[in-house]
Amino acid sequence: MAGIKKALEVPEMPVGRLKQELKIGAAVTVSKYSLLKDYTYIQREKRSGTVAVLSRYIVVLDFGCYQECFRYTQFFECGGDRLRLQ
Repeated sequence: MAGIKKALEVPEMPVGRLKQELKIGAAVTVSKYSLLKDYTYIQREKRSGTVAVLSRYIVVLDFGCYQECFRYTQFFECGGDRLRLQ
């Protein structure tokens, strides 16, 4: 059984605003968070990319020398890979 995850105080972006601002060429920050033993998150790395492709279920980000796919739901999650518009 998975442990209890503490929610972080993250300002939520309405879905309508996300759909308006998320266009090809928009800047996005990807932060990787890890869950510690005391159920708090710690930021491990941070990188920036631009939106290359918008699909029905995923968004493809271009980081210069490589591209990576992410789910739209990762804009609203608090752990793992967290996406934010710049």
